[in-house]
Amino acid sequence: MRIETTEIMHKKKFLSAVVPVYRNQETLETLYKTLSPLFHEIVFVNDASPDGSAKILDFLALQDPRVRVIHLDKNLGQNRAVLRGLAACRGEIAVILDADLQDPVDAIPRLLEKMNGGFDAVFAGRCGAYESKSRLFASRIFKKCLHWIAKTPLDAGLFAALSRKMIERVLQMTPYSSYVVGMIGLAGLPICSIAVERRARENGISAYSNWSRFKLGAWAIFHTLRLRRLLRRALAPLGLGCRLRQPNVLATSLASVQCKRSR
Repeated sequence: MRIETTEIMHKKKFLSAVVPVYRNQETLETLYKTLSPLFHEIVFVNDASPDGSAKILDFLALQDPRVRVIHLDKNLGQNRAVLRGLAACRGEIAVILDADLQDPVDAIPRLLEKMNGGFDAVFAGRCGAYESKSRLFASRIFKKCLHWIAKTPLDAGLFAALSRKMIERVLQMTPYSSYVVGMIGLAGLPICSIAVERRARENGISAYSNWSRFKLGAWAIFHTLRLRRLLRRALAPLGLGCRLRQPNVLATSLASVQCKRSR
């Protein structure tokens, strides 16, 4: 599907793509070809992938100066890889997406258009039969729990567009959490989702077994609950009306709470 470049060059804002990579050697070149006309920079984060992904990424970076590659020495997991990418990207808006081609690039203009409504994060809400029925059911249960904790959209996944303000807010939380969707939900900034049909995987298999998905879900819930508790303690003296409008309030308040806990 053809996407006009002018649609993506969102009011001449500098746009970054942040792509975590793990066992994606079959899809990287295709993904690069679809992203390269659309973004000012593409930040690939190689999460210590054991296949040939590193060589392909290095080749792409040599061919195109807009491609930036971060090679992690050890596997940190998708969320921490995304945080590394967000910390390195220079965009006024960053779009996070997977490297397996399941996240449709043609949905990106809709994400950016929705951000014109005053949102600092727009999720591509996952819909469609992109997984087995049992996995989709488990995913719905998890997302309902996350919605209750962090007020994230019920269909939120890690395909999302983030403003620079949201990126900075999320990065302030990195000493205390690393589950990105939960961090976005707790950032105190306007967020929403739009329904996007996710494609079934065309190449390879998921890096997550059912047991791995269960452990990841438990880890995500724990970290998000912990972060919410820290935020409530940190912001209580400031009053509910503050809503984190000052850029240094979040980091300073969280550091104060952590300091008191360590005494």
